Amino acid sequence: MAASIKQGMEQKLQQKLSPLQIQTIKLIEMPVQALEQHVREVLADNPVLDDSPQKSDQEREVSITEVEAQEQSGGSMEENYGPQDDDIPSYNLHVNNWGKDERPQYNTFSVKQSFTGSLEEQLGYRNLDPHQRAVASFIIGSLDDDGYLRRDIESLVDDLAFRAGIESSADEVEKMLKVIQEFEPSGAISRK
Repeated sequence: MAASIKQGMEQKLQQKLSPLQIQTIKLIEMPVQALEQHVREVLADNPVLDDSPQKSDQEREVSITEVEAQEQSGGSMEENYGPQDDDIPSYNLHVNNWGKDERPQYNTFSVKQSFTGSLEEQLGYRNLDPHQRAVASFIIGSLDDDGYLRRDIESLVDDLAFRAGIESSADEVEKMLKVIQEFEPSGAISRK
């Protein structure tokens, strides 16, 4: 009796990530503050890395022509400015607390408060009872990204009851809405 021999072919689809892809994914998932801290640590650990902005071709040409003009005028950079060879590398001579982006609005070292966060903070300065504060806070949370309240008062009253468990009246919601409309920036919480 002959033993039967079985031969077959199987196809599998596998996806494997390289270590560089894994590292990239981890960096992308980091919050901005943590990423900036990580970059600062890497820059501090590795003196070869430099975080100063790259000079454009035009700036390089200007600096080269300045050096050539200086040499032609009879003096070298060393004679006019002293020796360029220091024991202290330039990256240790200054502290750079700014991001690479030259546009200051993109430097995230200062945390800007959101529009709703600003309204919530101003709400904290008002002398309101806890119920009124909860109603006003719910109204602030109901604003869209543009700062508009696109819902009518009755819908807010219903949502307060069903979502937040807060019993309120249309008059009370309207009163809290007027309080919030006094906050800065003026014109906050416009209704459409």
